[in-house]
Amino acid sequence: MSIVMTETSPRALLDSALELSYNLNLMADGDAGEGMGPTRQSIKGPGFVLKEVEKTLLQVCKDLDVAKDADPKVPLMMRLRTHIDCISTVLTGNAVEFSLSDTTTLHELIESLSLLNKSVCLTESRTVFSGSCVIN
Repeated sequence: MSIVMTETSPRALLDSALELSYNLNLMADGDAGEGMGPTRQSIKGPGFVLKEVEKTLLQVCKDLDVAKDADPKVPLMMRLRTHIDCISTVLTGNAVEFSLSDTTTLHELIESLSLLNKSVCLTESRTVFSGSCVIN
């Protein structure tokens, strides 16, 4: 049961977004934990974690020159879905397929980001500390 809770937690979604950001940016090994430490420790509750996910995804969109203003009238989960879909379209040429057109779940968002991460960085083993892609 704890495995299911971990895979569908907002923290897992943030980890996937940060992993995608890390895979798309060149960072020195020492940079991986420095900038995220205080921010991640100060995040409390699912709303704040999801806001951090949105900030991370918006930064990736901006880095890809596809940044657009998020409509505050659109619910946060749907904004996250839009950002992920936009990033996927730019990087892979394919939109993300979601089961329903007007709603989404944490599981769908985590799954789509995981697939996107795999398409950006094919790897057989990943070093825990550096987060860099290693092909053996």
